[in-house]
Amino acid sequence: IPPPDAFATEDIAGQEFASFEQTMWLLNFVATGQVVVIDARHDAVAYEAGHIPGALRLSADMFDDLDPAAEEFVINTPVETRVVIYCGGGECDESINTRNRLYDRGFEVYHIFKGGWEEWTAKRGPVATGTDPGEPMP
Repeated sequence: IPPPDAFATEDIAGQEFASFEQTMWLLNFVATGQVVVIDARHDAVAYEAGHIPGALRLSADMFDDLDPAAEEFVINTPVETRVVIYCGGGECDESINTRNRLYDRGFEVYHIFKGGWEEWTAKRGPVATGTDPGEPMP
């Protein structure tokens, strides 16, 4: 995967928001550990009902409450890992709040999928269910 300033494919270097197509492309790198996808929706039931395959559920509230899953992510994930965040869509408050918590812990969040879960399901992106992130896309 190219570094953020040399992002040739999809030409998304320096963009705060990623499109559906760009997010789909980034998913190719989840299995390699080069990209982590975070579902920032605070509602655990919504995550269990459906999420992007391989996405971890980490909301801003989880960081604020010192949730063990958030702490484990910070401890076990290299800060140079490419992070893509999504939430329900729209104004992206949940994604932005989660990004801010990650910034505070040394992570650089390169992309927010602004269309979020609403666009993902509308465009029939692959879906995983349950509490497990599921298998990332090959």
